Amino acid sequence: MSLCENTGAVTDLDRPPTPLNLTVRPFRNSLHITWSVPTSDRPADYHIVEYRTVGQWVPLTDRIAAGTNAYNWTTASRGATYHFRVIGFYDRPADSASTGSDEEALEPDDDDEESPPPWQQGLPSAVVTILTGGE
Repeated sequence: MSLCENTGAVTDLDRPPTPLNLTVRPFRNSLHITWSVPTSDRPADYHIVEYRTVGQWVPLTDRIAAGTNAYNWTTASRGATYHFRVIGFYDRPADSASTGSDEEALEPDDDDEESPPPWQQGLPSAVVTILTGGE
């Protein structure tokens, strides 16, 4: 097998680097969420901040462009406990050209349309938990 063959296996080298140093701090009437982007030969194309109170993770943001490492959330409820994480994403596999790529073969199954292709999603940052102030 050559190094260029796409086996469908996803390694940590295929994933965007994991955001580091996630912090969440109260700031005026909002929560200020920041993270560090590790130095990498191929940094993430964008990030998404997710949160949960209980249950499943919920996207808090749309795509946050590479180079931006903060988000200010203004609609958090007082007295609630939130858990946050940040995930990096790639727009396309590292070995695909701008045209004629293997992206069709990497698309998720129709049964799970909401999941990104495996090369696209990085590992989540550490989770930060914050209890917002009561009224």
